[in-house]
Amino acid sequence: MFYKLKEGVILRGWLDLPLAISNQVTGQTFSISKEQFDLLSVCDGKTNIENSNLNALINTLKSKNVIEQCKEEQNIAEEQKFKFYNCRYIKKVDWSITGRCNYLCKHCFVSAPSNRFGELPLSICFDFIDQFAECGIRNVLLTGGEPLLRKDLLQIIDKLISQNICIETLSTNGSLLTEKLLNEFKARKLNTTFALSFDGLGCHDYLRGVPDAEKHFTKAIELLSKYNFPIIVRMTTHSKNLHSIIPTINFLSQFNLKEFKIGSVITSGDWRKQPDRDLDIKKLYNVYLNTIDYFIRNNSPINLHIAGFFCCAKNNTNYVIPNAKFDGSESAKNQFLCKHTKTMLYLSGDGQLLPCMAVSGMDVKRNNNKKLSLLENRLYYILAGKEQMKDTGKQLSYLLKVNKECRVCNYKFFCGGGCRASAASLTGNYYGCDEYMCVFYKNNYAQQIANTVQNAIL
Repeated sequence: MFYKLKEGVILRGWLDLPLAISNQVTGQTFSISKEQFDLLSVCDGKTNIENSNLNALINTLKSKNVIEQCKEEQNIAEEQKFKFYNCRYIKKVDWSITGRCNYLCKHCFVSAPSNRFGELPLSICFDFIDQFAECGIRNVLLTGGEPLLRKDLLQIIDKLISQNICIETLSTNGSLLTEKLLNEFKARKLNTTFALSFDGLGCHDYLRGVPDAEKHFTKAIELLSKYNFPIIVRMTTHSKNLHSIIPTINFLSQFNLKEFKIGSVITSGDWRKQPDRDLDIKKLYNVYLNTIDYFIRNNSPINLHIAGFFCCAKNNTNYVIPNAKFDGSESAKNQFLCKHTKTMLYLSGDGQLLPCMAVSGMDVKRNNNKKLSLLENRLYYILAGKEQMKDTGKQLSYLLKVNKECRVCNYKFFCGGGCRASAASLTGNYYGCDEYMCVFYKNNYAQQIANTVQNAIL
């Protein structure tokens, strides 16, 4: 019997993920066992597999759409054969393809209103994409600034497609979205998720710093819905828009959103200039509890994600608490402080690698380290070395050594130290305390969430 890898399935390996399969269409990558790898290596359409002991494994791989039977000898594409990358595995790159923006957002991480980090020419963008491919990176998230300001956006997209890199998400304020652009995406058979910012009914223009931002958002979400693109809406909470959360949920429930994500503003970039930037965390969390109560009582009308606090699917009452990172056992001290940055990169508009976009406007982390600049070094060598992991590779045990308050805290093996970007924004210290997490655990908000959900169900 002859078997071959299904179209789009490729065999890959990295230093920290030596045996894996990737899907070229979705960009998803999965670890596989040595036994699975050995079988998949001979599913080349030319090798006759007659070992009956492999039948169960063959049937499993067929059911998962990894392999298919051939009626006669066939060839698989050269790209599908095993390739090993002598560097770390990176799941995706969050890439600011421009530092420019047509909005004047008060909280911009990258200070786009002043174009702080500029915009690199197309030739360098093409080189970056080649570098992604050299490292076996399958996914990118395109952001800015405002990525739709780039007149060569479709050339960047075509280059990514040519390297079999999936454009997973495009973040935009929506003001420049057109039917012509969406038709270009459709012509390329892209199913990119569009991530739109919307900071509440009647409140959006304030934070975005321009008139009619809310009108542009409404037009954009209606257009994306018409073309059936997946949509994520992100709401940034601050002291002036908490009252609009529930009305916004009601408004957005008419659209089939992939997710409505609510998160508080991070004191980074331009937000540090705002005189009214401070927000009482307990007040914020109590507003979130009221939101959860309304959400459950109204049959969970939307896929809701309140960052760190609560996550629940539409028409469901089962929820998870992202803040509950670990189970309380000491094994947590061996976990990465930020799992997100272990397999993700943020590439800023000036070619600098950073732990995440949130720290791009923080001097505490933006030290313009030439060793982490793609203008100075190849990504392949960066990921094969240790420089980039000096911060992102730190475990909880390191934080407990340098942060006494965390070290003596009773909740350290539950919260895992919280978010490093949040800690840096609040304390100016990348290894400081994440006050959002401290307030959450010291006031037992997990139990308060459970009580709120239970009461709303009853």
